[in-house]
Amino acid sequence: IDEVVAIIKKASDVDNARRTLMKRFKLSESQAQAILDMKLSRLTTMERRKIAEELENTLKEIDYLRAILGAPELLDEEIVKELKTIRERFGDERKTTIIDEDEIAGSYEVIPREEQVVIVTRAGYLKRMSETSFTRLRSRIMPVDKDKDIDYPIQIIRCDYDDNLMVFTEEGRCYSPKVSLLPEVGGGQRGKTLRVLLGSEREERISFAISTKDGNERYVVFVTKNGLIKRSKLNLFFNARRKGIIAMILKNGDRVVSGTLTTGKDDLIISTARGQVIRLSEEDIRPSGRNAGGVIGIKLLKDDHVIKITNAEDKKFLILVTSSGYMKKVSLNEFGKKRRASMGVKSFSDIVIVGEVISVEAVNNEDTVLVSLSNGKTYQLSVTKVKELKRGSRGVKIKEVTGRKRVMNLIKFPVR
Repeated sequence: IDEVVAIIKKASDVDNARRTLMKRFKLSESQAQAILDMKLSRLTTMERRKIAEELENTLKEIDYLRAILGAPELLDEEIVKELKTIRERFGDERKTTIIDEDEIAGSYEVIPREEQVVIVTRAGYLKRMSETSFTRLRSRIMPVDKDKDIDYPIQIIRCDYDDNLMVFTEEGRCYSPKVSLLPEVGGGQRGKTLRVLLGSEREERISFAISTKDGNERYVVFVTKNGLIKRSKLNLFFNARRKGIIAMILKNGDRVVSGTLTTGKDDLIISTARGQVIRLSEEDIRPSGRNAGGVIGIKLLKDDHVIKITNAEDKKFLILVTSSGYMKKVSLNEFGKKRRASMGVKSFSDIVIVGEVISVEAVNNEDTVLVSLSNGKTYQLSVTKVKELKRGSRGVKIKEVTGRKRVMNLIKFPVR
């Protein structure tokens, strides 16, 4: 002790004293600092005796613990003893509830049971509105902002407030936000993107979305820009949640452009920008898991790409529209079934004149479609008012498409 005191008194500063103590007594930096922090009162005979006793007890504790660790029987006895102690101290009923983070928002709200309408846009926005608001707005469901790029709906979905959506992106991933998390807005507002809704790190373009309502025994079918097709059971994606999961493996810069919900025995229509259409049975496509790619669905011409897949089951017509505004309704009987990986048939006789095909929908005369134009306006049209023509015909020019206006998209209003 006298030597320690002498070292501290002779040191020029605290750092010098610490280094000298470490060198002289082979101490660690923490041990040397503990000596420097010690009060002089602890140097009395009584305090020194306490330190010696503390050291002795610590060494005994070390020996005891080493004995336990070296004998499995003693270790098991110690674990059982400590668990019993924990049970006696904390064995009461849980006072909190464990809730999935996706279920927190809105889980205890008292909500009206009115059906909801979800709108998915090309720019990646999601929004919802009540059935009453949607019916009132109809053709005014999108904002018109001349200072921003034109956005337009790519899908309209009817669902319940407490449903989950399955949102599939071009990158082949699936996310599952709750409908209740989507912003309820009017027609003049954009909504929110997936990244904002889920707090994800990257922005992904949405290809399509479906509701999980009554989906246990159903399938989802994807189609890619390069003509690949994939069929998977819908329940594989029920655990997508916030972070998302892989839905389809993509290669060579390919991307998912469209998808549809099926029963497992439906007829499907794949259409391309250059007017090729193939009708095939989904039973020709073997179901595959999430971590799989696709198989060839349609053989593409040079410089062509797939634009859409649509479910044709129980439908009588195809309605087709081009970028230049040519529209027609064609009987599905003119599109015979083909084996997958064939080229299909032409849906327009002269694609150079009518422009690229923008959208194809399988419909009945009772249906209504929504047409989006490049000036930001949308208008609804009853299928009964679309002229039925032959498959190879040019179609009828939409009167609203004048000058430099172009058709951006055509989608079907969901049936109640």
